[in-house]
Order: sequence, then structure tokens, then C-alpha cells
Amino acid sequence: MKQNVGIHGVGSFLPPSVRKNDWWPQHIVDGWRLRQSQNVLRGEAMAREDISEGARRTLEALAKLDGDPFEGVRERRVIDEGVEVSDIEVLAARDAMERAQVKPSQIDFVLSYTP
Repeated sequence: MKQNVGIHGVGSFLPPSVRKNDWWPQHIVDGWRLRQSQNVLRGEAMAREDISEGARRTLEALAKLDGDPFEGVRERRVIDEGVEVSDIEVLAARDAMERAQVKPSQIDFVLSYTP
């Protein structure tokens, strides 16, 4: 008996509601900016000789964002009121099935991850 085992489709879902940086009250943004200015670990880490090339590149990229309290992020997707994580998982699973061109009856197991 032949069985297909493996990942046949990967799906995703992004909530339609978008929150841009101007949504945040100025006092919150100012607090983030203050905490960033007090973060000495980045400078100390850059001075170390034993950090990996990847870590060094990451720190260099962050240094370019100095003073940006959002660290390069321009928008976030926000789950609407009343929407459960399980609702989003179902939508992502449907997306995966559509991409893989399979029917629910053809699936024995679904693995889901929500960060």
C-alpha cells in the first residue's frame, strides 16, 4: 500500500486590520525611545571579538535604526476583537489545503503553530 507522508502544503493568514506606527500614543513612543537610549548592551556586544558574523551583522543593522523606537517595523497585523487564535489556524489550514490542492478528507493529521 502506497502512502504519501510529508508536508504537502503550508498556509498562512494575516489579519486584515493593520496598525501603523502613528497609532501609538506619543508618551509610549517616547518611553521606548528612552529605553533604547539606555541600552548599552548593543555597543558592548559590537566591541566583543568573539561574536559570530551573523550577530555582528544583526547589530550593525540595528545600529542603522538608532533612534527609531519601532526598529524598522512600519506596521503590525492585529487580530480583531472576538477572533480566536483557533479561527486563524483554521484559515491558515484552508490556505494550506488550497495550495496543496487537497481536500479535508485526504488529510490525516494537521500540525499548527501560532507564535
